[in-house]
Amino acid sequence: MTGDEQEEPGVRREEQVGETPAATGQRPEAASAPAQQVTQDHPPEAIAQGPFRGQPHWLPRLTVILMAMAGVAGTLWTFQQLSWLIAPAFFGANLVIAVYPVYTFLRHRHLPSWLAGLLMALVLIAAMVVLALSMVWAVSTLIDAIPGYVPRFVVLYNDLRTFLVEHGVDADPMSSVSNYFDPAHIISVVTGLLGSISGTVGAATVAFSTMLMVLIDSTGWSERMKLATGSHPRITHAMNGFAHGTRRYWLASTLFGLIMAALNGIALRAFDVPLMGVWMILTFITTYVPTVGFFFAMVPPVLLALLVNGWQNALWLMIVYFITTWVVQGYFQPKVTGNAVGVNITVSFLSLLFWAWVFGPLGAIIALPATQFVKSLVIDADPKSRWVNAFFATDPDLSDADSQT
Repeated sequence: MTGDEQEEPGVRREEQVGETPAATGQRPEAASAPAQQVTQDHPPEAIAQGPFRGQPHWLPRLTVILMAMAGVAGTLWTFQQLSWLIAPAFFGANLVIAVYPVYTFLRHRHLPSWLAGLLMALVLIAAMVVLALSMVWAVSTLIDAIPGYVPRFVVLYNDLRTFLVEHGVDADPMSSVSNYFDPAHIISVVTGLLGSISGTVGAATVAFSTMLMVLIDSTGWSERMKLATGSHPRITHAMNGFAHGTRRYWLASTLFGLIMAALNGIALRAFDVPLMGVWMILTFITTYVPTVGFFFAMVPPVLLALLVNGWQNALWLMIVYFITTWVVQGYFQPKVTGNAVGVNITVSFLSLLFWAWVFGPLGAIIALPATQFVKSLVIDADPKSRWVNAFFATDPDLSDADSQT
């Protein structure tokens, strides 16, 4: 055996030790580049993450699409089956996110973390108790007041039916409507509404329990996010963007809901519409329902104004409702919130329908935060998917910038 032949095994051993990344199945940049941290020179987009860059090459595109559709369908079915758990838990977590600035404010005043967390919990619990008691009072007041207005509804219905007949319109289809003016039927409908509200005790329990658990863990949340940023910066940056946007959404909706309730209360008092307090609470609650919430807040008092004060009074009240809604929610609120949720009006409306179908009535309230949460995980955390923001965002020029905050 010659000297060259004796050195050959050593060369082979060196080649085996120094195998190329391609031979080991690793990406070259993953094998050669040292671990990088998020810095000004290395933003989240520049750090390689995940085992693949795109679709696995051995799967046809149609197969990937079908698998994705099956996965989405299975996820939605699971969400619907567990709506009693997922929606209240998500709502409770959102409430903690909304009041978290109270904790940071108290910590900056050098309060102990346990005391700051306790005060934050007390603020949130007090707000929820006040809102719950207000809703119970409004519904009970409405139940007591409805029987007194039923005879006027019957008179208004008969006048409308006579007017249609005199003008050659077939009023027979309206005959069945008279059954709905029966006081017993109306009270049963409203009582059923109250029962459905009372039936949310289980959901409220889940939301409250989740809220307490998140409150307990929130004291160390900043440190947890810093640790996660080292290995998955894109996801943590997307989650930070979700938290900031959701917080702005809830706080702005609450603030402008109070403003809308006050303005509508002034209008109701000026036009002498009964049950002013009930309609003010309804205005405040429906502020959290995107796009169509004002419609549900406007119709009941306008109908009552039509019944009690005549059509001119009802028409003016409706005009005032439209003006206050357009000025407050259409002009000032977007200037304060900016692109907080990150979706335009069309996507907001579709989100309302979609999440209400998945989670029920509570889904209408958490529609925009749920949409932003999914958007943060699926779109904002993936640079290849951020182009979708051009169709989702209120301001397409800021969509990519917002997704990276």
